[in-house]
Amino acid sequence: MNYITLTVFTSFLLAMHFILKYLSGFYALDKPDHRKHHTQAIPQIGGLVFVSVFIIVGYFSNLFPLWFAVGSFVSLFLGALDDNFDI
Repeated sequence: MNYITLTVFTSFLLAMHFILKYLSGFYALDKPDHRKHHTQAIPQIGGLVFVSVFIIVGYFSNLFPLWFAVGSFVSLFLGALDDNFDI
């Protein structure tokens, strides 16, 4: 296992643990309505963690340029707003 893979895996596990433990109870909840199959609110925060770690590690590993990282974070931010406020 190379250094980048180990770094991504460790970062993802630590971030996922923090997010699920502290933020999943009140942020980005998918509330049930007439179209949903679930009966209680479900956190949608896992994708936020995964994409954030992917962008950070990808940029610092020189896998993609700065403009791609900035655009990705803008897209991530807008998606998080949409999840939280049902835009």
